[in-house]
Amino acid sequence: MYPIWNFFLHRRHFSFLLFGVLALWGLFLAFAINKESAPEVQIPIGIVMTIFPGASAEEVEKLITNKIEQQIANLTNLSKLTSNSSEGVSTIVAEFSANADIEESLRDLRDEVDKIKPELPDDGNEPTVAELNFVDQPVLIIAISTDAPLQRFAELGESLKSELQGVKGVSRVEILGVRQREVQVVVRKEELVRHNLTFNDVISAIRNSNASAPAGSIVTGNIEYGLRFAGDITDPSEIAGITLRTPAGSTVYLRDIAVVSDGVEGATSLSRLSSAGAPSEQALSVNVYKNRGADVTRVSKDIRAKLTDLQNSLLKDSSVAVALDSGELVKDDLGNLTRSGLITVSLVILCLILTIGWREAIIAGLAVPLSFLIAFIGLYYSGNSINFVSLFSLILAVGILVDAGIVMTEAMVVRLRRGMTQMTAAQITLREFAWPLIAGTTTTIAVFVPLFFISGVVGQFISSIPFTIIFVLIAAQIVALAIIPLLVITFSQSGAPGSGRLGDIQAKSVQWARDWYRSRLERALSSSRFGKWFLIGIVLAFIVALMLPIVGIVKVEFFPVEDSDFVFINLELPEGTTLFETDLVMRSIEEKLYGEQDIENFITTVGGTSAFSGSPENGERFGNVLLLLLKDRNRTSGELLSDLRQKFALFDKGVVRIAEPQGGPPVGAPILIKFFGDDLGELSEIAVRAKGILEDIPGTIDVEAGGENDGLEFVLTADHAKFAELGLTSASVAGTLRTAVYGTEATSIRTLRDDIRVVVRGNLNTETANSDLANHATIDSVKQIPLSTPRGEVLLGSVLHITLEKATQLIAHEDRKRVISLTSQVLADANVRDTTNLFVSRFESELELPAGVSMNVGGENEEVDESFKEMFYALIAGIFLMFGIVVLAFNSLRLGWYTLLTVPLTMIGVIGGLFLTQKPVSFPSLLGIVALAGVVINNAIILVDSFLHRLRENLQGDYKKILVETAVNRLRPILLTTITTVVGMIPLIFTAAIWAPLAYTIMFGLLFATVLTLKR
Repeated sequence: MYPIWNFFLHRRHFSFLLFGVLALWGLFLAFAINKESAPEVQIPIGIVMTIFPGASAEEVEKLITNKIEQQIANLTNLSKLTSNSSEGVSTIVAEFSANADIEESLRDLRDEVDKIKPELPDDGNEPTVAELNFVDQPVLIIAISTDAPLQRFAELGESLKSELQGVKGVSRVEILGVRQREVQVVVRKEELVRHNLTFNDVISAIRNSNASAPAGSIVTGNIEYGLRFAGDITDPSEIAGITLRTPAGSTVYLRDIAVVSDGVEGATSLSRLSSAGAPSEQALSVNVYKNRGADVTRVSKDIRAKLTDLQNSLLKDSSVAVALDSGELVKDDLGNLTRSGLITVSLVILCLILTIGWREAIIAGLAVPLSFLIAFIGLYYSGNSINFVSLFSLILAVGILVDAGIVMTEAMVVRLRRGMTQMTAAQITLREFAWPLIAGTTTTIAVFVPLFFISGVVGQFISSIPFTIIFVLIAAQIVALAIIPLLVITFSQSGAPGSGRLGDIQAKSVQWARDWYRSRLERALSSSRFGKWFLIGIVLAFIVALMLPIVGIVKVEFFPVEDSDFVFINLELPEGTTLFETDLVMRSIEEKLYGEQDIENFITTVGGTSAFSGSPENGERFGNVLLLLLKDRNRTSGELLSDLRQKFALFDKGVVRIAEPQGGPPVGAPILIKFFGDDLGELSEIAVRAKGILEDIPGTIDVEAGGENDGLEFVLTADHAKFAELGLTSASVAGTLRTAVYGTEATSIRTLRDDIRVVVRGNLNTETANSDLANHATIDSVKQIPLSTPRGEVLLGSVLHITLEKATQLIAHEDRKRVISLTSQVLADANVRDTTNLFVSRFESELELPAGVSMNVGGENEEVDESFKEMFYALIAGIFLMFGIVVLAFNSLRLGWYTLLTVPLTMIGVIGGLFLTQKPVSFPSLLGIVALAGVVINNAIILVDSFLHRLRENLQGDYKKILVETAVNRLRPILLTTITTVVGMIPLIFTAAIWAPLAYTIMFGLLFATVLTLKR
């Protein structure tokens, strides 16, 4: 191994050329590598969706969901089956085991669904099977406000959608708040009765008036001419002039029995934009999604460039506001990493200048950027991207990659100051430290390797961490053993340190520290009582440290909340609430936001919850506000959330939930309680009662029980005796009822720009001609809908029984069992585990589950436990790998055990540091522990190897004396690596809240481990 590194010393010019090329290559690839906001998690999950228009949730469950679930229940590798049956829609989610092939799993799922299609209702749409994408969130959210009329607004939306979908890397574009052009034919039912006509007569007349067909060809003068009948309606104004023949033989115009208007479709969503606290204006909201694997920064840049171009044409009279730009967020993260790295390098160099000299300090500091640049080569060609997690890994690597460079630089400086030539100092240093450093780096790599085997969403989410760390560590090792000796030879000088003031201070400080440490160490080794009490104290401290998270003194959470640039507000109103009523409530929410500081702009959407919700919902009773916060604001997003929750605490117009986007991989609600059973009434009742208990526990917010917002519905039941007497069928009556209330598309008019739907519906509200308000009526108006029978016309109310019943909005299944869920968020200072345990205790003492009902408690707690368990197993596996490498290096089980002993004991410093700083044990802190293990074991390996080296040189020497001399000689390099690593972590504390637990873990753990290493 030594000749390899010796090659670089003797081929200096080639070596400089090689590493210069590698650095430039890495710099180029750092710009070329794909950049994303989050890792693209691919979990084998398929979703089966079936549309069954007009069907109730119970009908959807019985006729569609149950049949499909039974058919696919025995699929290979199927681990979990969940479903939702709601009005007109069946959604089934099939989750396969983590190691299943996603393409094969989806293919098998499609095959089974195809088999059941013949048994599904004929009047429903065919089921569709698709992959569920966890990262399918918009990368840009744009609001366009304009004073254009509604028809022009729709044209603007379609044109903008077409333009943006043409941008490279864009998968799809959603336009919200736009109403498409539509011809509304609102039929007056009293005119139908007067002329003895039906809704079907109107629909047929319109369809028959809008038809074209090829008619063959004729041959004239040996030339063949094609014939085509062109009966298409080309202008919406022609609709009103269509004629209908009455049973009495007379002719009536459509305009005489209906109000025909060329307008826009009924609103399903509304969108508004408010900028700088100004009142909100009509807007269209644009959600842009990127292709899998596309670079989010490039997509963002190209979209913004396209918007700039369009502001001179399509958007000339419009106001454009970008509420969310994931590309800019990624750039900010990269900027934070760059600044943090530069500050770290500067602090490391400053520390080294004060201890070993400015030339050597710069040389050791160069290890950080050079290692990163070389690591980018490996990241690029291994298919990794730069995202939140890989940035996290690079920041984590900052704390551990300087170790090898400092060891090599310090060792060479010591030899140079003893008068050795540069080449001799480099060769002896390489001979002594190459193997220990390689062994130390290998052990650090070993502790990260098991992270490759963590399963599920978390496993895929963190898969780039071991890749990144391993590439950086290998690069750092190459730099330390190949380039740093070369740089020291080129730029350092032989001889004693400078005689200036700084050199004198350095020499005196080092000598004082060595003398002080020698005296303390000799006293400790000569006192058996000290050793005994030190051991007892360490054991007790270790036990106390482990107990702190268990008893809840130190919180445990998966990903700590960080300051976000935007938050969202979701509104939910009872079932049956109209879009108009929801809009009024949303406007009252807007009023409370206008005077709020720290908000740059916000986009209001009526008709659905935020795309950043755990499970977005659509419907007229939902609404959301996306708030973009100012960059220079006085409050963090968490503080703003707290203030907004307090402001809306007494808001009684609907259920308001205020949150910010979740960091880390997708996990469930912090608290999730599921009730299983067959009787929906019992499940709903016990869930609502349990909700009362959970709401009463301090720290819970946004408590939500399934089924609590179910509304009411009129159930129209056929009188089959009268149906038979009058010759009516259920299908014909249902069709007439749907046309009269909801509307039926009769035909479409093709224009050069688009297709215009022609919709026929009844005017149940005789007090207005507004088509949007046509169904704002009483049940008596529905009873007056005319039906045509062989015996003449009758009214709908005469052949139906009408009752008002509670509407089941949604029926959920889990593994084919009915389930109702109770979920809750928690405040930042609340402990999820304690809150959950308190709920279970109170539930068991205050309530009793009905017969046939079972309860399951889970949520984020459940997923955190599983993820932490796998992380713990990975750490244990890594420690065993480390132990094997150390035993191989020293050929001694005893020395391997001594070397490894420091790793678990660092938990004393880690937990103590988290307790003092009030930070949780979280995913970042766990990764900090893994990284810490590598740094600690590296120091221990070098210390033990130095001791063995001295022992072999002086076999007859005093054992304790050799031990003391070894420890004293390793004091400065160990302190240097500790100080530089700890100082290098300081910028991370102030860079972002999510990095703080990682930084504190390494800082406190390493400080304590250093004491243990030097005391051993």
